[in-house]
Amino acid sequence: MLFITPEGKRFLIERGAKREVLDDLALAAVEHPTNTVTLFESAIANLPYGVPIVRDGAAVRTRGSGALGLIAGNRFMVTDASFYDQSPLKASSPAAALDGQSVDRLSAAPAFTGYMRESDGRLSVLTSGGRIVVRKAEYPETAFAESEGVVAKLPVVATTTGPHFMKETNSSALYLVKEGKKQRLLSWAPYEYSLKQGVPATIWTVPDGVLATVPTGANLTVNLESGQLVKSASSPRVYLVDGTRLLSLSAFGISMGLGFGAAYKTEDESTINAYEKSQWIDSLGVKCGPDFYAGTGDRSTPIYDPALVTALGLDHLALSPQTCAVMPKSGTPLTYFLRGGDGKIYWLDAGTKRPINSWAELVRLGGVDNWVQVSGDLLSEVPTGPPTAK
Repeated sequence: MLFITPEGKRFLIERGAKREVLDDLALAAVEHPTNTVTLFESAIANLPYGVPIVRDGAAVRTRGSGALGLIAGNRFMVTDASFYDQSPLKASSPAAALDGQSVDRLSAAPAFTGYMRESDGRLSVLTSGGRIVVRKAEYPETAFAESEGVVAKLPVVATTTGPHFMKETNSSALYLVKEGKKQRLLSWAPYEYSLKQGVPATIWTVPDGVLATVPTGANLTVNLESGQLVKSASSPRVYLVDGTRLLSLSAFGISMGLGFGAAYKTEDESTINAYEKSQWIDSLGVKCGPDFYAGTGDRSTPIYDPALVTALGLDHLALSPQTCAVMPKSGTPLTYFLRGGDGKIYWLDAGTKRPINSWAELVRLGGVDNWVQVSGDLLSEVPTGPPTAK
């Protein structure tokens, strides 16, 4: 029997329990009797509440408390009211009311924070206009709720393929979401820089609180010029400015060998702290896009032969396009023959430098007029192997 109260509540009476009906769509999806009775609710006050009749993706407002949630299967996902009001959910899933005792009969699910997973594994983030499909690489620590009903009502407005910009509805703070972190942009300069790095220009607006679950990374600023050396007054550590990050310098031999010199500037602590500082530059091997370089002393020398990259055996840290653009470069490529400051010539072989101890050996190996003068710092990075001939 379907019991209707004068206030418009509906209950399906089954097996000695009263199951509250959320709305017509929910009722239509289950078998139910056609006969109804309208009486005061006190007539069934002695019956216990059963699991309410709900539908996937519906929004529910709890009578009395006003608590809001979304239905995922027969689970109740608590949702912040302002979050709901700022999103397309308010239009796509108007909230219907249930008694608190009915809501209590639903299994509790983790709170809905705007992150959704489809049955095929595709991930989406709620925006003010629908949802954007995202990579897990940008949100590795974020929990994505599974609710086909919620997802089905939200249009896909874009599919992202990497980092992207976001801001919350009532905040002017702009963030770059990248590789598991949200990084606040302190000015428009890092926005322009990020565009050059391939980040799409669109700024996605999301309901307040969506970004709370994304860990905070270093602020983004590009007040410092790429390629210069900087430090703070409170620390002896010197950094190489590389786009929006600072690379900790292991020794001045590295910066000098690459052509950046050894002169540094002391900057404000706040400026230093605004940059990402997670990596060291501790090798004279670097990479600019697909191209490899070795710091040979006051400039970087290109390495065109992939086999030579292996023979040299250095780690090659990828630098930003801005740093690569100002890095002094040699017009002559590196060869297998390196000449030190003392005139000694070495042959690169399987990650070692092998001394060439005679002119005849140099001729035999093809090193005549084919060697490159390099710094002692580069030679010291390559282990010494046995001479080329006994």
